[in-house]
Amino acid sequence: MPAKGEMKPFDWELLDKILQFKPSLSDTAEIMKVSEDTVERRIREKYKMTFAEYRNKKMANVRLTLVQKAIQMAKAGDRTMLIFSLKNYCGWADNPDLADYGEEKDYREP
Repeated sequence: MPAKGEMKPFDWELLDKILQFKPSLSDTAEIMKVSEDTVERRIREKYKMTFAEYRNKKMANVRLTLVQKAIQMAKAGDRTMLIFSLKNYCGWADNPDLADYGEEKDYREP
């Protein structure tokens, strides 16, 4: 038990593991057995971020892994994933605007 006025230890390792799954603040607090205010306060004190910002940061590796897997599946011949990838990563659509037919488009982010 911490002495009066001292903060209880905060399990950053557990928090980072939990956040990979995009939990709500209330679920995170429940799993960690602390209040929602404690989670938000600790993140704000240490990283100057909101809970949502910190969770988004901690999900970066998961997002990258999912994109890599989607592309791997598309390259391996999964037709559904190929279509999904073309639509989401290359800007393809089921009903392209016919006015743009034959024109070269730049799909890079602005």
